[in-house]
Amino acid sequence: MHTLTPHEFVSKWKHVTAREKQTYQEHFLDLCYQVGHQTPNVRSTWLDLAHKRLDAVIFAAHGWKSDLRDEEIPEKLLALYHFSKGIYADSFRILFQIGI
Repeated sequence: MHTLTPHEFVSKWKHVTAREKQTYQEHFLDLCYQVGHQTPNVRSTWLDLAHKRLDAVIFAAHGWKSDLRDEEIPEKLLALYHFSKGIYADSFRILFQIGI
């Protein structure tokens, strides 16, 4: 874990003139580093495991290979979106044709 001494913290932030909205995240992370606290952006083991299990279920449900690279996922989701969009469009077209 990254650590930040009190002296390093003060030296870094003493003369900052930027607006709060521009620096609050970095400032918060530096505070976490200074006191030795885990930062919120560090994913816990249970969360990683939950995501892996969820990915496995979703991939299997759609017939996708289990070792998809991160770059392949948006492409698959976009194809799924277009497929489902076509199904809904066809359903509405049939309903209008039969007068429902």
